[in-house]
Amino acid sequence: MALLQIPVWEDNTALCLQGSLHDPPRKAVDLLPKFNGEGKTIAFEHIINYESRLRLLNIVQEDLVCRLFPFTLEGKLKDWYSVLPIE
Repeated sequence: MALLQIPVWEDNTALCLQGSLHDPPRKAVDLLPKFNGEGKTIAFEHIINYESRLRLLNIVQEDLVCRLFPFTLEGKLKDWYSVLPIE
């Protein structure tokens, strides 16, 4: 059985979502783990859970990984994320 690999991108520069973007699978947002920062799960664990769920859904496109992440946030974290400046 082959091991699943976390996608690795070539560099650490900012992501520029130009060109055609991939469509997310149907119901993908409903299947993502949720995180509000108030439970026992810490942010690092949430990222690991998020990456694992993406692998199970066979989502490896970098634009989808970035575009789907905000849908995992709830409550005050969602509010905080929504007012971050775009650079």
